[in-house]
Amino acid sequence: MSISRQTLSVVIVSFKSDHVIHDCIQSISDQIKIIIVDNSNDENFKKSIEKKYNNVECVLSSVNLGMGSGNNLGLKNVKTDYAMILNPDVVLENIIMLSAYCHL
Repeated sequence: MSISRQTLSVVIVSFKSDHVIHDCIQSISDQIKIIIVDNSNDENFKKSIEKKYNNVECVLSSVNLGMGSGNNLGLKNVKTDYAMILNPDVVLENIIMLSAYCHL
C-alpha cells in the first residue's frame, strides 16, 4: 500500500501555539486530515481552528499531557493507514521531499 493524501493524517500537539500553528497548517495540503491535540484545553482555540480549516480536528486534553502522551492521544484518533507527527512550528516547504515517500 502506498501513502497518499487519503491514507495520511498529520498529528500536531499544541500548547498555546496559536502564533505559529497557522503557518504549519497552511503548509499542509487541505486534502490531508490534521489532528491537533491541544494541551491547554482552550475551547476558543478549538472552535476557531476547526472553523477556519475544514481538514482539522482539534482534540482537547483536560491536562497538559506533554508531547509524548499528546501524540499518543492524537494517534488514537487517526483513522487513516498512516500518520505523521509534526511539531506546531514546522512549516513544510519542499513538497518534493515528502512526495518521494507519499504520492501527493
